[in-house]
Amino acid sequence: MTTEICAYDAQLHFDSAVRHWAEINWGDGAEKEQVRLRRSWEVGSTIVGVIDGAAEALGHWVPGSVRHLDREVSMGAITAITTGPLARQHKFASRITARCLAEAANDGLATAGLGIFDQGFYDRMGFGMGSYDYVAVFDPAQLSVPTLDRTPVRLTVDDYEEVCAALHRRFRDHGSAVLDPPELVRAELALFDKPMGLGFRDGERLTHFLFMDTKGDYGPHSVNVYSYESRHQLVELLGLLKSFSDQTLAVRMLQPGGVQMQDFFDRPFRNAERTKGGQYACDISARAFWQLRMLDVAACVTNTPWRSEPTRFNVEVTDPVVVHLDGPWAGVGGSYVFEADDVLSVEHGRDGEVPTLRCSVNALTRWWMGVVPASGLALRPGFDADPELLTQLDHGLITPEPSRGWNF
Repeated sequence: MTTEICAYDAQLHFDSAVRHWAEINWGDGAEKEQVRLRRSWEVGSTIVGVIDGAAEALGHWVPGSVRHLDREVSMGAITAITTGPLARQHKFASRITARCLAEAANDGLATAGLGIFDQGFYDRMGFGMGSYDYVAVFDPAQLSVPTLDRTPVRLTVDDYEEVCAALHRRFRDHGSAVLDPPELVRAELALFDKPMGLGFRDGERLTHFLFMDTKGDYGPHSVNVYSYESRHQLVELLGLLKSFSDQTLAVRMLQPGGVQMQDFFDRPFRNAERTKGGQYACDISARAFWQLRMLDVAACVTNTPWRSEPTRFNVEVTDPVVVHLDGPWAGVGGSYVFEADDVLSVEHGRDGEVPTLRCSVNALTRWWMGVVPASGLALRPGFDADPELLTQLDHGLITPEPSRGWNF
């Protein structure tokens, strides 16, 4: 038996990669699925774990960025890590993830992000848990918004380039992500069983839209992709959903950043109790399904606004991914000095006269992104400093709750 990790070659690896995706129920191997996967794997970087010439594991990442307050920070978005049943004993998932991170770091990207199947595995790759995604399920008749007063335009998967451009122009909250290749949007929209795309244009420009995966006569329909350039346009999209209320009984939608969906519902508690346990139950749930990690500490932290008294402190960082690496990139572990005035600055080294924060890259990323304050992170292993420094970290870095706005 021969095994290796190498760059994906469509001619050599496509058929076996599709086969193991079907074996783990990530796809069905049908022609539509094959077209989608072929297009996806041809953009960004695709890495395969090969056993006797067949691709039995696969990793894929594309370049993008994440918004940190008012600044764009480059990001490698890992869109897939898969391991087929023949490959489970070869540690392909860890090794391929580490290879994706090393490639992104060597390309000069400052962070890496991904969605998770469960919490735990990617922690060993240095990823820190992101904030909660709030998912609202509601009867569109509940929506307390103005009635739609104009006709939307119809959108299809063929409009993917225009949709991708609109996603890049959209109203961006702290933590929001964008992925660069339009082909990824095409692949995502092709996942829908019964897609419905509707939107609005200003002249030739698509300004705001939503794509729903529709289900049955009455729903629940899932709004899986949407975009708007202003808060007023978000309200108009909700008005569009309200216009379906003569037939649709439930819509599922990821809550936009910076708003509370409950504000738009008429008598939300009454409707939740009335529909409890049914097929069209109204509710708002929260889970964290994404993770982020730094690939370059200085690139992330430098010029981050500081809201408290000037200070200086050491940061001793550990990076668990190092045990899975086999190339020149060695992770971000090491000693740093953070200087905090109006903004943060970073240099390598250590100052023996100032306090020290000892942390994992996982926890440092979560603090920097504002997922959990320093005092909260200190309740768990991986983030340790004296109480005075923790208080300074709590008061100095203040961000809104991060919100991705783009599932990947």
